[in-house]
Amino acid sequence: FYPLLLIVAVVALYQNVVNNEFSGLDDQLMLVENWDKLTQPSHALLAFTDDVFAKEKGSYYRPVQVLSYIPDALIIQSEEPSPRIFFIVNIILFALNLVLVFWFLGLFGFSQVYRSIFAILYLLHPALTPGVAWIPGRVDVVLTILGIMSLWSFIKYLSSKKLSWLIVHLLFFALGLFNKETSIVIPVVALTLAIYFSPEFNKVNHLSWKEIFGKKFILEMFQYIKKWLVSNLTISIGWVVIIIIWYIMRKLALHDDQFSLLGILKQIAFSWVDLIILTGATIIPFQLQVYLEITPISVLMAIPGALIFFLLPFKLHTSKKNLILGWAWFLFFIYPTTLADLINYHRLALPIIGMAFILAPLDQFRIGKTTSKTVLVIIGYAVFLLAQNIQFQEAFLNAKSFWINAQTNSPKDPMANNGLAWSYHIEHENDSAYKYYEKVILLDTLNQNTRISMALILEEQGRTKQCDSLLQAEFKVTKDSNFVFYYIGQILLERGDTIEAIDNLNKGFLVTPSYRNARQYYDTLDIKVQQKLNLKTP
Repeated sequence: FYPLLLIVAVVALYQNVVNNEFSGLDDQLMLVENWDKLTQPSHALLAFTDDVFAKEKGSYYRPVQVLSYIPDALIIQSEEPSPRIFFIVNIILFALNLVLVFWFLGLFGFSQVYRSIFAILYLLHPALTPGVAWIPGRVDVVLTILGIMSLWSFIKYLSSKKLSWLIVHLLFFALGLFNKETSIVIPVVALTLAIYFSPEFNKVNHLSWKEIFGKKFILEMFQYIKKWLVSNLTISIGWVVIIIIWYIMRKLALHDDQFSLLGILKQIAFSWVDLIILTGATIIPFQLQVYLEITPISVLMAIPGALIFFLLPFKLHTSKKNLILGWAWFLFFIYPTTLADLINYHRLALPIIGMAFILAPLDQFRIGKTTSKTVLVIIGYAVFLLAQNIQFQEAFLNAKSFWINAQTNSPKDPMANNGLAWSYHIEHENDSAYKYYEKVILLDTLNQNTRISMALILEEQGRTKQCDSLLQAEFKVTKDSNFVFYYIGQILLERGDTIEAIDNLNKGFLVTPSYRNARQYYDTLDIKVQQKLNLKTP
């Protein structure tokens, strides 16, 4: 009954998501630009040799995420990408995610009622909305599914020592790692669970915090881990082998790896800011943004939620055993996400499960006079989450709503302004588009390709001199001159200057492998023009 109830609740909350459109952020690069590849089953192998955006200079190695999109594309088999099927699959995956959370928590002795309440709060939490309402957010839903399955089978292995559970654990660990880098901490969380279920750890509830953080107890835990790793050498070797294979394949696939050792060290200095914002959003997810520009104000607004996150378990009298597991689970899974450039709230999908252990004392409450306040607080909090969730869903309806939310909350961010300008541009609202393109240039004078978009608007308005001036200005800042040549050739061809147009189109042709619109444009050119172009088939 409970899993069925949860599935119905997922469909009821997210049924309108199936009508959403592409946002124009990662889905534009991941799906629209690579649609020709996604509709080919052979791309399943190529996903392991390229970055998630199929770009020459990529920085995200997530082949399982790419694999999750291929069935969607094969189902509809259309010439142009349709977002509807992706959102339907997102809902199905999130329903599976939610049911697995419910079942997984049963391994820790929680009652069905408590697990259901936690699962409902998990469902309503607006931080997880992008995992359903935004196609690229699927990566963290899949991560949670694979992470839960890996740790579930690990717990089964702890109790049974059966080789079959060990193989299942390693399989899901490998799939998780090839889905998202965060999975690299699964062995650390697994060791934490090994300690949690060990008889030696039961005494932690009778120790003071001073003793827990004391040298004696910490050394005892290190000795236990060392002993466990030696006595479970097969799983230890399995973890190492999988990580090495993943690391080598990742290095071969990525030419510009932002997660190099130097890149990680640079990010560590600022990761505490991300941690405050994400822990704050875990407790008080108020008016979340699709694209967050980190400012002192955004950090200050997150501090109350972060304080509640760390102080609430003491108010609830959470056992030290559950509290350590809850905090360890949350922090281990959240920390790798702080090494990325941007904060995306859907990254909380797996870490937030740690709250189930932090809130464990609520499992002891029974509805009655003495607990009526607790029940009212839970209901009130659920209503708050629901209201925020529904409001946040509206930001993902289409490209315009997405970038309006981004620019409103990050008005001084060039990318947010550029995204909003682009969303107006594709809807032919050129005056609004041009205004925000100008703002992008003011915020970042070296911003690439923005002047091209402005030039296209001016050309459409018949202001050819200003158009040409902007295109020449783009040559001074761009690192991709082929892109500029492509648009100059297109504009000159429309003006009737065929000779100059062909010369520029020949130079611009090099951009076509990574730009689907360009490939399609060359295919639609007049036969006589095509014959004069010195091109090979894209």
